[in-house]
Order: sequence, then C-alpha cells, then structure tokens
Amino acid sequence: ERFPVFHLVFAGNETDIKTVGRAISRLKEEFAISDCLLIFDRGMVSEENIGELDGSGYDFICGLKKNKVVKAMLREVESAELLSEENFVKDLEEGSKLHAVEMVRELYGKERKVVICYDTKKAASKKRDRDEKLKRAEAELSAYRAKLAKGNYREMEKVVSKVKAIVKGVSTYFKCTYTLEGGRITIDFKRRDDKIADAERLDGKHALMSTRITMGTKEIISAYYDKDGIEKAFCCIKQPIGLRPIRHWLDGRVKAHIFICYLSYLLMKTLEHMLKKGGLKMNAENALKQLGKVKYVVVSNPKGDVSTSKLSIPSRVQRQIMDVLGIEYIKSET
Repeated sequence: ERFPVFHLVFAGNETDIKTVGRAISRLKEEFAISDCLLIFDRGMVSEENIGELDGSGYDFICGLKKNKVVKAMLREVESAELLSEENFVKDLEEGSKLHAVEMVRELYGKERKVVICYDTKKAASKKRDRDEKLKRAEAELSAYRAKLAKGNYREMEKVVSKVKAIVKGVSTYFKCTYTLEGGRITIDFKRRDDKIADAERLDGKHALMSTRITMGTKEIISAYYDKDGIEKAFCCIKQPIGLRPIRHWLDGRVKAHIFICYLSYLLMKTLEHMLKKGGLKMNAENALKQLGKVKYVVVSNPKGDVSTSKLSIPSRVQRQIMDVLGIEYIKSET
C-alpha cells in the first residue's frame, strides 16, 4: 500500500527540479526512513538530483527526458514490436492501450532498468496533429511561392521571416531554399521525409527508469502511473467540480489549504486500504458516492424522553462497504 508520509510547501518561483534535495533531507532527518522508493516525473530529472538520490541510498522510478541518449533507446524498439500481444500492459483512459518492453542500460554512471512505453492513442494523435500542420504549411508555402514569382520582392529578410512564420512548429520537416536573381527573390521547398519518418518512430513513446533492476515492467508502470492519482486528487480538491476555483493569497491560508488537501488524500488512501483489506474491488470515490446515498434516521417515543439513531436500511453494496468500515445500520426484517 502507498500512503502519504508528509508534504512540503514551496514558493511559487521555486522550480520542481530544486525540490528533490529538500524532500530527501526530510525523509532522512525527520522520519529516519531508510528503505524508500521515490517516484517523480521527468521535470525533476537532472544530473545533480540523480547523483543526490544515488548517494541517499533510496531507490527511485522516474520519467526520462527525451535527450539524445533516450531517443536512441526509443528508436531501438519498433512500434510494431511494441504492439505485440505479449507487450500489452494495460488499458488507459479513453480507449488508449499501453504497451511496454524493458531493457537494462547504463545511465547516469550506473546500470538501470529502462521501460519503453508506447501509448497507442497518443501516437495516433501526435501523427495526426503533425500531418495536419504539414499539410497546412505546404499549402501556404506553395501559395507564397506563387506570390513571390508574380511579384517583385527584393527584401530577403522579410521573405525569410514570412517563411519562418509559415513553417513554425514544423520547420524541421522542410528544407527551404532562397534564390536572388535580378534583384528578385524566389523560394523553393521540399519535405524532409527522413525527418518525418524519424519523428513517427518516437510518436507515443516515453521511457521510465528504475534503480530496482529486478522490478517487473508492470510493477514499475503501476507505481509510476499511481502518482497521477495524487495530482488528480489535489487538482479536484483545489478546484471542486461545479464550484469556482479556490484561491488564497496569504501564506498561512495557502499552507492550511494544502494541509487539508493532504489530509483528504490520506483519508482517501486509508479508505481504499480498508476496502481492499475487506475484499471489495472498489475505489474510494465510488465508495463515498454509495455512502452519500444513505440516510441518517432518528427514532424517538411520543414523550420525547428516549430516542435512538441509526442509519437507514442500506442497499447490498452499501452494506458491504459499511460492514468493512464497521458502521452500524438498520437491518431489514425477513
């Protein structure tokens, strides 16, 4: 089970990458935790942070930035190979499927387990978005080339600036050439199909790194994706559905609100633990929705000097939840 141990509040102008050291110090100095698995996203990855984590003795799982080395690893695994049935890991939200393969590589001076993940929906979305941008840019470049051929454009700087604006976001995939003859400027262009094909090989792929070499692929992915639950929980608490965003400007109020968010998350994880321990395959959110339908009943005699209070007769699912939590309720007579 994964329970929150503590929380830290940082100034708004402090970057994520600088928060790792303080978290490690807190774990060691205040809580004396020696065996720990830290999970963080690629925004916190740096040579300094990885070095500090290695020195702490803590294991960790993190996302990897798509630098030159990581891109080379992503290219090693073809999308067709990832899509094989044996590499299927889990269904994601909105119909996407996650596939993955693992490898061991030397990164940041040590051997690490690297998991190459492939999100089918993100891959299709990325390709579709790029193809649309390429089609639009190609049409605009053709129109601008025709316009230059008919006109008498002589300022190279303006022409180059216009072309850059047209291919913004997809400039890597075009090779543009400029010709100046008789004081007139013309342009030509062609798509760089090799660059487009290379980009497609990276679509939908990302890499995770784990210091626990023996940890399985599915376990690494499950642990990494669980951090999204924390982010979603805090997002929901900060801005409840149907309500205006909650905003605080004073230091004390900001810290108090974050503490309430942290406490709420702790209670949610405790509820999930109790449900799981009781054999119920249900998350905390659904359990609370079920309990929210139960009514509280107060029964008193006509004189009003004796009264009892119980919860109303619950449904079968509600009874299962309440039995697990040890809550009394009125039982139906048969």
